Amino acid sequence: MDQWSGAEILAVWERGAAQDWPRRGLILLSAWPPAAEVADHTALTVGERDAWLFQLCGRLFGARMACTAECPACAALLQFDLDAGDFSQPPAGGDDLFEVALHERYRIRLRPLTSADLLAAGRVGGIAAMRRILLERAVCEVFVDGAAASVAALPEEIIGALGDQLAQRDGAELLLDLRCAACRHGWSQPFDILSFLWSELARYAKRLLREVHTLAWAYGWSEGDILAMSAVRRRVYLEWVQ
Repeated sequence: MDQWSGAEILAVWERGAAQDWPRRGLILLSAWPPAAEVADHTALTVGERDAWLFQLCGRLFGARMACTAECPACAALLQFDLDAGDFSQPPAGGDDLFEVALHERYRIRLRPLTSADLLAAGRVGGIAAMRRILLERAVCEVFVDGAAASVAALPEEIIGALGDQLAQRDGAELLLDLRCAACRHGWSQPFDILSFLWSELARYAKRLLREVHTLAWAYGWSEGDILAMSAVRRRVYLEWVQ
């Protein structure tokens, strides 16, 4: 482990345990990196946020990320590794406006989504309503047949295409090309660094709490005293107890 002490790991995990995913991402980033590098975490694009989370994952748990996926064809479990360093650089020009032309009738200017957008969408119920909120926030201009229009004027087909564009822009969605070793089926699957990192953090936090429980029960030490020990010293005491 690097950067955070055991007590800090538990504090971050406890703050985020009852929160939704966008807030968990902000909680992780509020503890790292230094504020001098990122003044407003909510203003980071999703791609920029995820680049920071890959960096944090590498610093806390090492660059090697052990991942699993289930084959959609035969349900076999695929095990593979990712290198956090391969995805830890923020995209160039990630917050730039971009333009999409569709079906020769629709021209839309958008900006990449940010954590602030995800928080706003999370306050409404239902997938369709969340998607609508995200589009309304991301779309800067809409032209239909050359005339200015609104998001409400866009048909569902166009809205779906814009959603795909936003997911692909700025590295907001990381797609992995996977192939099953058992049946050779190939498919693309999204990888979410936020959920991966949070799972690793939660697993480590719960292991720490088990160690605290065992040593406190055996020796009567306080949680603070146990967490202040190095991991090496805790392991030696645990070996003697167990």
